Amino acid sequence: MPRLLDHIDLRVPSLPRARDFYDRLLPALGFTDWQDVPAGWISYCAPGNPSEFFGFIESPDHRPNENRIAF
Repeated sequence: MPRLLDHIDLRVPSLPRARDFYDRLLPALGFTDWQDVPAGWISYCAPGNPSEFFGFIESPDHRPNENRIAF
């Protein structure tokens, strides 16, 4: 299958809240494997394809901006 994306790197105000949401959403999109990455990242990838991933890091002071990813 051709690559769908390289990666999406998001800042979130709370990793536990983000995990609660993305643990339900990303498996429906084929991103079923996750790992805690050193330095506080969480990464979700497709099985056997760690080069395409969604990554999240906690940034308590992050403010929403005009970027948008729609599902």
